[in-house]
Parts: sequence; structure tokens; C-alpha cells
Amino acid sequence: FSSGLPLLYLLAALYTFTSYWVDKAVLLWGSCRPPLYDNRMPREAAKWMFYAVKLHCILGICMYSERCTFPTAPSDLSSHVDEEFSTDGLMNSATLRSTLQKVYHRMFL
Repeated sequence: FSSGLPLLYLLAALYTFTSYWVDKAVLLWGSCRPPLYDNRMPREAAKWMFYAVKLHCILGICMYSERCTFPTAPSDLSSHVDEEFSTDGLMNSATLRSTLQKVYHRMFL
């Protein structure tokens, strides 16, 4: 989440602090012996982590590729830009679509 909303670090710290004290109170005054679990739950969590990492990378790329994230003035290198980029520095829709398809196929297939 840091690529999109850096303010969430503050909220995560607040949540962690609150969660610590609430969990401590529940553990000391309201807990009982937990039920027995098999190894199915950690295996499922590990399986979903592979998808979560890929999704996190894709969303990070999308956030950092937005022009408004790091606004800059045009440089002298603009004359060397390939035909696949338009004059304002952004990819045209056909190139963007083919690039996203390539990324999708490499990550998920």
C-alpha cells in the first residue's frame, strides 16, 4: 500500500499499537484454550501469498507509472522518444494495452 497511499503507514502504526493493547487485554482476561488446527490453514495462506506478491507488484507499477506521481518538466531527450510514445510523453492506448498483456502473460501464465 505504500506506493499508493503513504499515509497508511501512520494508520498501520496506530492500528498496531491499538491491536497490541486490545489483544493483551483479551489474552489476559478473556481467553481460553484454542481449538486444534491442522496444516490446511497455513498451506492456504502460503498459496495465496504468491498471488498477493504479483498483485502488489502490478499495483505498484501502476501507481509509479502515473504521470502525476512524479511530475517533471520535459527534458532535451524528448526528440529520442520512440514512435510508440505520444508527444506528451505517455504511451498511446494500443502500446499500453500490448504492454499490459505482455506483463499479464509473463506473470500469470
